[in-house]
Amino acid sequence: SFFSALADRREIRMRLRITSDKPVALYIGGLDAWKGVHTFLGIATLVPHVHVAVIGGSDAEVASLRIQHPLVQFLGARPYRELPENQQAADILVIPNNAKNILSSSYTSPLKLFAHMTSRVPLVISDIPSLRAILDEESAYFFAPDDPHALAKAIAQVLKNPKEAHEKAFRAYELSKHYTWKERARAILDAQLNQ
Repeated sequence: SFFSALADRREIRMRLRITSDKPVALYIGGLDAWKGVHTFLGIATLVPHVHVAVIGGSDAEVASLRIQHPLVQFLGARPYRELPENQQAADILVIPNNAKNILSSSYTSPLKLFAHMTSRVPLVISDIPSLRAILDEESAYFFAPDDPHALAKAIAQVLKNPKEAHEKAFRAYELSKHYTWKERARAILDAQLNQ
């Protein structure tokens, strides 16, 4: 229910000070290397027709990355309570987890994935087992991990095919209903009862 209401995209962009008229590709999360944020940052020069933005990171991390990536808008850390609204600022939500870290590639289902699935915003995500276990081509766009060019190509696919992108986003939303905390608890209890 926390994610049920959809905010007005224009209002959220104004609050976040996203003033570009370009489509917005947004990464939300920590700036740790294993989360693949450097792959995401690497697309800024490859997709000049897209506004690349990041929510997350400490003040020190953001200050350093702003110098290295002047074409990216860094919005800093935002309170978790804003996540449902902040997701609506995006035309595309990106989860660029890398494949080099075994925790990332095989064992982590990032909570942001399930949050992003509720947004009805098209998802572009790394093609790694931990994310493939949740979504498929019917519900998300995949790209070769750790490859900014592949990510840029996937973003181009979303923008070229708005109807298809909308359909995939809606399928991800429908799938999100199976991943609530209540459904997770029910699955655990069912597994214990069937032992």
